[in-house]
Amino acid sequence: MLIKLDPEQLPEDADQAKITEICVQPGENIKPETVIMQLEADKTSISLTSKKSGTIKKILVTEDEEIEVQQPLVKIASKPIPIKLSTEQLPNDTEEAQVTNLPLKTGDKVTAGEVICELEADKTTITLESKQSGTIAEIKIAEEDTVQTGETLLTITPAQQETKDKQDIKSTSSSETETEITVIGGGPGGYVAALKAAKLGADVTLIEKEKLGGTCLNWGCIPTKALVRSAQVYTNLKEAEEFGCQAENIDFNWESILERKENIVTKLTQGIEQLLTTHEIKVISGTAQLKDETTVEVTTADEEVIVNTEQMIIATGSQPVQLPIIDDKAVDHLLYSRQALDLDELPEKMVIIGGGVIGLEFAFIFSRLDVEVTVIEYLDEVLSFLDSDITEEITQAAQTEGIDIYTSAQAKQITSTADDQCLVKFEYQNSEQYITADRALMAVGRKPDLGGLEVEKLGIELDKETDGIQVNDRMQTTIDNIYAIGDVTGKTQLAHAASHQGIVAVKNIMDQPEKMDYNTIPTAIFTKPEIASVGMTEKEAAKADHTVKIGKFPVAANGKALTLGETTGFVKIIADAKTDQVLGGAIIGPHATDLIAEITLAVNNQLTTEEVIETIHAHPTSAETIHEAALAVRPEGALHYDE
Repeated sequence: MLIKLDPEQLPEDADQAKITEICVQPGENIKPETVIMQLEADKTSISLTSKKSGTIKKILVTEDEEIEVQQPLVKIASKPIPIKLSTEQLPNDTEEAQVTNLPLKTGDKVTAGEVICELEADKTTITLESKQSGTIAEIKIAEEDTVQTGETLLTITPAQQETKDKQDIKSTSSSETETEITVIGGGPGGYVAALKAAKLGADVTLIEKEKLGGTCLNWGCIPTKALVRSAQVYTNLKEAEEFGCQAENIDFNWESILERKENIVTKLTQGIEQLLTTHEIKVISGTAQLKDETTVEVTTADEEVIVNTEQMIIATGSQPVQLPIIDDKAVDHLLYSRQALDLDELPEKMVIIGGGVIGLEFAFIFSRLDVEVTVIEYLDEVLSFLDSDITEEITQAAQTEGIDIYTSAQAKQITSTADDQCLVKFEYQNSEQYITADRALMAVGRKPDLGGLEVEKLGIELDKETDGIQVNDRMQTTIDNIYAIGDVTGKTQLAHAASHQGIVAVKNIMDQPEKMDYNTIPTAIFTKPEIASVGMTEKEAAKADHTVKIGKFPVAANGKALTLGETTGFVKIIADAKTDQVLGGAIIGPHATDLIAEITLAVNNQLTTEEVIETIHAHPTSAETIHEAALAVRPEGALHYDE
């Protein structure tokens, strides 16, 4: 629990105060109305008091510091757990015992399994041990007292931070802990939310069932980009003569590529672990189950942990969609993105079902590593959420790479042949077609993963279209103290969106109101060339009844692109014809995923193309393409290209 400076505690119109004296210390037990600190505001002295009992965990300010309304001042570990005498602990159905030894005093630290009291009943010595680590909050008995069954002997405030190995809770008995904010899921949404909450002064517990970083860091965004880079280096070596260089005996080692990928993942995972440790975030490795609005039960490798919490953030991510077209004989041939990142060896031929982001990124990776790749896409275009000029450009680039793409094609069955190959049957142009391959990669999208939480039983409503957890623009579910972020909401499946949703959720929990804006979330696709977009597409602008003007500039007219030898693609800016406001933009070409930040800034701040034009862009850089595209919106057009 946090003690903050509330507006009603200050004189009228005052929004700041100065701390003149701090009256408590860490580890001190307090009761309601205990004076925490003395303040002065507008020449008025104010006594800041506690509303609850608890133990002072951390003081977040210093004397003589100027503080503001709603600023966290003190952390309090509240709701101590009572230790009672039970009938099961006494012999021969006795109902009372005499206290013979109290080895601890108020404020002492205890660990799970430590002796906290000795009693005698019916000539039998009874030893009571603590079931959890924590601090003795209050002792209600004295030596030689006679106590009854059901009577509270003492209370313990559970430890808010355990640091064993990677902060995992590991013991042989069940335990209970208390926290202010519990985050379920340690992916890019969950761990960022946990860090933000800790930085704002909250006690945070993070629950993760597999690996910190979630799908993105361990089996998605990062490992695939490591493979993209390895494939690019191999391609560059093969094209060395174009740059006046010579390279002989060009080859790659798949095992070494995977090793490099794992090293990168490990380094980033360790970085997250260190950040969580630094900010005193408690991490529990286990599977969460919601018991009620304020209680989470976690099953770890060794025990059941009960987490009592004030606020909750669900960030359990998503899982691959599975089509019911797989024959039992073909199971060994089938891959999902996670398995594709850890193949023992590369296949000679691969069929990819799905021409979305995941499917196309893998298509370019494997094709550049000399795998014969075919993509089967159900819709009329690959990456159908983009404008057609982008999809046509990347389709052409894929075909140039040797990737076969079938659009408006429906996969019907995946089975195996007599010689143990994968056979994919699909419908294309009103006829049945067949492709044989060594492996088939299923990449038809992902769906919200509710993680077995059974959220509906608590009254949390799901979105009817996505089956994700329904949230408002503050990331709040239909239960006030429970929030949801990331893929599990079904809003958008992007790591950076999940991270921002996490920040929005935490700010609202911490009384810093903020709303989520989905129009300014950029998309980054690591094909060759890269693709990125933000804001409205032309299709979306037309549906929103915008009269638009479009500016396009080809990458081939950019000096930096020519020096790189990467001239495929263009930059497109979409602006409102009346106001000149930048509504959106897209880039296909070298460094597109980095360059999109500038257009994102323009969309987010409602800039005009004139303001982009007036910004001086360094030369020679890829960023000049954005400047030229903004010029192309105007009737006079770009400076370095005439259509």
